[in-house]
Amino acid sequence: MRYFRTLTIILIISIVSFIFFAIVAYFNPMYDAFGPGILFSRGAALAILLLTMFGMFLVTYDLTTWVRNKLKRRWNTVFDFQILFHRFSGFLITIYSYIHTVGHLTGSIRALDKEKDVNKINSVLTHKRFDKHLNYFELLFTTIPGVTGILLMIIITLMWGTSLKWVRKRWFQLFSTVHVFCFPSFIILIIIHGSDTWLNYGFPLGSITVGISLLIYLFFWIRKLFYQCKGKFSIKSVEVSESGNFIYLHLNKPKHYNYMEGQYIFLNCPDVSWWEWHPFSISSSKSSPHISFFIKDNGNFTKKLFNLIKKQKNKNKNCIEENTNQNVRKMI
Repeated sequence: MRYFRTLTIILIISIVSFIFFAIVAYFNPMYDAFGPGILFSRGAALAILLLTMFGMFLVTYDLTTWVRNKLKRRWNTVFDFQILFHRFSGFLITIYSYIHTVGHLTGSIRALDKEKDVNKINSVLTHKRFDKHLNYFELLFTTIPGVTGILLMIIITLMWGTSLKWVRKRWFQLFSTVHVFCFPSFIILIIIHGSDTWLNYGFPLGSITVGISLLIYLFFWIRKLFYQCKGKFSIKSVEVSESGNFIYLHLNKPKHYNYMEGQYIFLNCPDVSWWEWHPFSISSSKSSPHISFFIKDNGNFTKKLFNLIKKQKNKNKNCIEENTNQNVRKMI
């Protein structure tokens, strides 16, 4: 399989980063204070940051399209599977997040709970300083790393659970809603999670890696909004197949709008859902004066879209019949 090599590379890079940061933690005084659990939590932390950067790159579609066009033909086909790579990165982030959490619960938090001498605790921490001893539950529910860590695990579990194939197919709107609202929250919470600098490299590493990726993502997102406002699409025609299972949609193409055959476009129908966007493959050639799509009646969104179009068609048909009858009566 063409994509198997890329999946293997992603997995190897995450494992190497995990091992590298675990070794760094091993030769740090924090290992003597917190025990083996810190190796797993620190190793997983770097793997999560790198995978998050890669995952954000894969959903910055304008950037991946630009990179793809710059690569040689034998390499640019890798981006045909960018959604698969994004899912795989998300799966690995979920695994490393649980490893990171278990490492802290059995390592640093447990050790901080047992150690009563605040001066000894402060000597191990990077920049954070405690005024008093905190017990296990106080560390979890009253500190920035503890609270953000809990919220991050809830978000990660929700995103992973709703992205399962059978959930996506049956409740796509649920999957879409969770990703739209949880993904930005996940990025922001990662930055905040390490900002208290309890342990080494918690800040600014998280802000530099994920923060820069977020700025790049926002830049291309704003750029896309600008071009969307600049070049407006209008519907040329909508045809429904005799079987009623397919729609043939034609859109007038704005000036200077370029695409390749086989690419897809995210479409939105405000009368169905003002915030829900769905990808549809382009069926027309790039030289065509309009953009065409074959849309199948499959899923909640398309079913609602079909019902809306059929309703509009029947309304137009009734209007034509009414006007025709009025003209006939006038002629008589």
